[in-house]
Amino acid sequence: MKQLEQAVRFLEKDPLLHIDMLECIRRGNAECLYVSETGVLLRDQPSGTCQLSVETEGALRECLPLLQGTDLLVCHQDFYREFLSTALNLSFGERCYQAAYLKSEAPHPNREAGWDIHSLDESALPFVHQHYKMVTDEDYLLQRLHSGEMYGIFVEGKPAGFIGMHAEGSLGMLEILPEYQRRGLAFVLESYAIYRIKEKGWTPYGQVIVGNLASMHLQQKIGMTFSEKTCYWLS
Repeated sequence: MKQLEQAVRFLEKDPLLHIDMLECIRRGNAECLYVSETGVLLRDQPSGTCQLSVETEGALRECLPLLQGTDLLVCHQDFYREFLSTALNLSFGERCYQAAYLKSEAPHPNREAGWDIHSLDESALPFVHQHYKMVTDEDYLLQRLHSGEMYGIFVEGKPAGFIGMHAEGSLGMLEILPEYQRRGLAFVLESYAIYRIKEKGWTPYGQVIVGNLASMHLQQKIGMTFSEKTCYWLS
């Protein structure tokens, strides 16, 4: 517990940048692999994802042996990007802003006739696999469907889109079919997902790829607060 308390003190120096790591701790999922005055390394136990934030090369080198064998890592500083990619033989992912919903109440979209939202189960796998292009691993998608944390929006009984929580706890996987876009359904669906996350006492957060203006606009409309600095994935 003392390790996690020390980790929180370090991470709260920039709570928006570290919202993923702070939520990992708050949700009881964190294994603290390393903590010092200059850095923190966590493992999200349900997903196996490692989360790294270090300020010095010394802290980085102390963490390096603990990262051997890691195949999914989210990083919060740029200075070690090339070094870690080479040392761990991992590829760069997109650079992202952290986005967190910090308001006390969830957004309330106007209820309109013709659409409905409910949890998705494994029967939705073909639909999700067909339309979600950022992850093609069917086993991962099936795991997310089994978690009960994926939701579909239906218009006149027909599937129009979906959203879900990734294994490490971030909100994402948002897709609206082209024929249903520009009707406000993404706002409705994400608002619902935020409400469900807040029901658990958690802070909803996600990551927005730098340059994705449509997603940035949606998150701003919903009321998300953005980090000034960016994070990135190695996998």
